[in-house]
Amino acid sequence: MSQHEAQRVAIVTMLKNPGPLLRSFLTYHLAVGFDHVFLFFDDPNDPAILEAQQYKDVTVIRNDEALKRELRKTKMYQNGEIRAFADSQVSARQPLIVEVAVGLALRERFDWLLHIDCDELFYSPTQTVKEHFQALADHRIARILYVNHEVVPESADVWDPFREATLFKKHPYTLAERRITEEQRRLIDLCPQLPERFYYFYRSGKSAVRLREGVLPCGPHAFTVPEDRGWQARLNLKVFKSKPAMLAAKVAPGLVKGLADGLYPCRTGLSLDPVILHYPCCGFENFWNKYVNYGRFADTWMGKIDIAATMGSFTIESRDLVARGDRRLAKDFYTRRVVMSDPGQVAKLIDAGLLCRIEGPAILLEELATRRMAA
Repeated sequence: MSQHEAQRVAIVTMLKNPGPLLRSFLTYHLAVGFDHVFLFFDDPNDPAILEAQQYKDVTVIRNDEALKRELRKTKMYQNGEIRAFADSQVSARQPLIVEVAVGLALRERFDWLLHIDCDELFYSPTQTVKEHFQALADHRIARILYVNHEVVPESADVWDPFREATLFKKHPYTLAERRITEEQRRLIDLCPQLPERFYYFYRSGKSAVRLREGVLPCGPHAFTVPEDRGWQARLNLKVFKSKPAMLAAKVAPGLVKGLADGLYPCRTGLSLDPVILHYPCCGFENFWNKYVNYGRFADTWMGKIDIAATMGSFTIESRDLVARGDRRLAKDFYTRRVVMSDPGQVAKLIDAGLLCRIEGPAILLEELATRRMAA
């Protein structure tokens, strides 16, 4: 493909009972320039499937016996660790789903695949989706990691977060000092809606990859490419981390950059613009439905990664509280721990650089809804 041909970009998403999120998720991403969305419904009888099938540029794949046979054929399934948990844990099924999506996207001749969840939006305020991915192709970027901002609900009664929520925690890497300062830490400690680690959920970003044979998922957040694997990759890494290379880095950093380009022909990018906007548990109904869908999941991922130690106690507390079935008690917990309804508190955290307003998606979705009604 010549660099003047438009890059064809697809999204893969695994979802279950998405509720009001689905329409806005699809409408938004197809409107901003994505060519196609592959939706893998974890529940083969999900009522949202009928709505998804109304979209021309959406492929619906059900988690039925046919898909399960395809998952068992994937390279990732050969990993005994994933295979052992594929039936019981979403985090183990996701890489298998993405590997299948890579194959589908290659067959349909897409150039890029972005993996995000149904409660996330790809937000590019300074360039179009097509311009962004064309720039990546022109600079020979093979994969890119987007930092993620996490939503802060200002009410428990949010229905469609993409249209109603505009307040976000800024990813620490995007802060003025690229980290949380001691002064900012003091403000966080005074705010019951901000946990010690600042985010309630992940902050490792989400990725897109330029498609070609040999691309594989690496967990739910990244991809690997052929250059990452095999004896040459191991040799390159050993050379790059050698004492002579470390010395050269101090004496001639330009030379080391050239060496790195030679050793690592696969270029990887980190994006602070565009970013991923993450709307987890935004509104009590979405919070409740999330943990009803998850059910009584284990305290660990794949038997070894402690969820509370990795992400804080919120996810485990939420699981246990929703499992009790007391909506009043759960809503009180959600309101105290998540909802930030004090305008003064919000203004102080924005002034401190910890929070920001991002209104672009909500404005676009409102405009699109108005046009539909007028048509």
